[in-house]
Amino acid sequence: MTFFQNIGKKMGEAAQGVKSKTDEIAAISKLNRSIADENKKIAQAYSDLGKKVYELYKQDEPLHEAFADECQLIALAEEAIASFEVQILESKNLKKCPDCGNEVVREVQFCPKCGHKFEKIEEAKVEEHVAANVKVCPNCKTESPSDSAFCISCGTKLG
Repeated sequence: MTFFQNIGKKMGEAAQGVKSKTDEIAAISKLNRSIADENKKIAQAYSDLGKKVYELYKQDEPLHEAFADECQLIALAEEAIASFEVQILESKNLKKCPDCGNEVVREVQFCPKCGHKFEKIEEAKVEEHVAANVKVCPNCKTESPSDSAFCISCGTKLG
């Protein structure tokens, strides 16, 4: 019987060892989750800190020169994003109201949401294209080289 008692005792010890190891792994896993949670808090704090520094930069507040490069990089990225957004609106034949931000069809003269009066598109395009050395046809709105006497698309005489 001692043989079986020994086996029983050894199995009990092994089970206790497995339980102990499982408890240890669970405790370590819990601590690793806690570390990950704290790292998320740190990352969010870095982000919030960076946003505050950048807001000060945009308000022309004096900042330590160590922040200048990153602030300029963010400003350039924001300008690029704004340009891309304008290109998207243009490809959809839309424009954004400067007062309320509503997207409207380019041809409208007033924003249906806030009533803002838009500059006439044709006048703005003509002024823009005169500066770009092109003529805009008053009939079909096609661009022609500035030395053209007639529209390259519809043949209308250009002034």
